[in-house]
Amino acid sequence: MKTCPRCESSIDESARFCEQCGAPQTEAAAEELDELVQRQAKQVATESGGG
Repeated sequence: MKTCPRCESSIDESARFCEQCGAPQTEAAAEELDELVQRQAKQVATESGGG
């Protein structure tokens, strides 16, 4: 088993995200998370009249 670099919890070798802290464990998972955050930020800006 490997450990999460953020929180040092034990995680499965194939884990994409840490079950304890949610940190992405692969480059693809990090990119997916970044895209999700960007989409949500745009939605919030649109709903609040800021975008």
